[in-house]
Amino acid sequence: MSSGKRQYIACRAGYKVLRLSYARGGGRHTDRLFSMYIYLPDERHGLPDMLRKLCSDPAALIESSATLTKKVPVGAFMVPRFTLSYKTNAAETLRDLGLILPFEYPGADLSEMVESSPEAEKIVVSAVYHESVVEVNEEGTEAAAATAVVMTFGCAAPSAPVHVVDFVADHPFMFLIKEDLTGVVVFAGQVTNPSSST
Repeated sequence: MSSGKRQYIACRAGYKVLRLSYARGGGRHTDRLFSMYIYLPDERHGLPDMLRKLCSDPAALIESSATLTKKVPVGAFMVPRFTLSYKTNAAETLRDLGLILPFEYPGADLSEMVESSPEAEKIVVSAVYHESVVEVNEEGTEAAAATAVVMTFGCAAPSAPVHVVDFVADHPFMFLIKEDLTGVVVFAGQVTNPSSST
C-alpha cells in the first residue's frame, strides 16, 4: 500500500512511528477513536534492538495521538498488506499470573455456570484457548479475537522536525492497535517478513 498524502509520522532515535487513524464507526460507540501505530526501525535488522529499547522505556512505547498531531510531507511511503493470526492455550499463562483457583479441584466450583445434575462433580477449567487475527489492506484493518474456556468435571525524547519523511516498511516492524482516548492497546504484533505478507 502506498500514498502520496501527508501522514502522521514521528522520527525517534533509531526508529519512526506512523499513526493511521480509523474512521469512527456508527452506533452507540461513536465516542471511541482507534489508531494503528507502526514502529519501523531505521536499521533493516533493527527490530530486536528497537523492541529491547521500547520494553526498557514503556512510556516511549505508548505513542499517543497527542504526540502525533501534525501530518508531515512524505517522500517514499509504503506499508505492506499483511495478515497475522495467533492461537494459544492460555491456561498456563493465567496460572503464572496467579489465577489458580478455577483450575484446581476441589477448590473451584463453576457448576452454576452450566446445567448439571445435583450429584455431578464440581466443574473446573481445564483449558483456555485464545485466537486473534489482524488483516491490514487498502480498505483498512479487520481485527478479531475470541477466547474459549474448556471446563471439565472434577479433575485437577523527540528529534528535530523533519520536512520530508520516507516511511518504507520493507523490513521487520512492530504495530499496535490502540483506542486513543483511553490508551488501551487492543492488538499488538510484529511483521518479521513484510515481503511475504499477503
